[in-house]
Amino acid sequence: MVLILNCFIDDQFAKSFDEAVIRQLAGCNKKCNFVRAINMKEAENSLQDLDTYTHLIISGSEASTLEDSGWEKKLETIVVDFISRSKAVLGICYGHQFIVRSIAGKNFIRKAQKPEMGWEMIQLYDNLLFKNIENPVIMVAHYDEVFDLPEEFKAIATSPHCNIHGFQYKDLPVWGVQFHPEYGLAEGQEIFEVFSKQDKDFNDWYINNLEKESQLLQNSKFIKNFLNSDYKSI
Repeated sequence: MVLILNCFIDDQFAKSFDEAVIRQLAGCNKKCNFVRAINMKEAENSLQDLDTYTHLIISGSEASTLEDSGWEKKLETIVVDFISRSKAVLGICYGHQFIVRSIAGKNFIRKAQKPEMGWEMIQLYDNLLFKNIENPVIMVAHYDEVFDLPEEFKAIATSPHCNIHGFQYKDLPVWGVQFHPEYGLAEGQEIFEVFSKQDKDFNDWYINNLEKESQLLQNSKFIKNFLNSDYKSI
């Protein structure tokens, strides 16, 4: 079973993430348990026996990994438990940074010099997570970033605006990606519309390397590749 921890605070953002992941999981024959980070106390029963789960996905969030939102201690316990058992973990955006925070600490996270917003072309290095994915254009939306990671973190993706867009921890099935492989065009544009109203400098940050919507189709392979991973296949 896949444990999916949704760290979005806004209900609509949380709903959009769940719907995007459900769409990408179609045909994967994986049972999932979606848990909101803000509701982890209420979901205590489903989180007590982590043996039930084979994979963990941690979502993005409006929250910053440089600050505390109340769920960090429980989330860190879950992350460390999965990693200690060599179970598969995928952190997306906030989740990507939170894995670093859980293992190495906040000192390897900082405010990005220039926020990265829009549809960015990501350079990928050879990795199981990126099987059959070429020259992807993917949604990006972040104000924080990881940097100068310890050597046990292998950088596996980059962009012109963010040096570490992805990592694998040691040789374990543990990955973080700063980009959002789960979102399609409509979902991404809805999020950008909200950001554009909240950030007066949004148009200065906005990147658009997306020429046609069909470029996004291959992005569903990221999560599928993750779900097909386990320690033995690395």
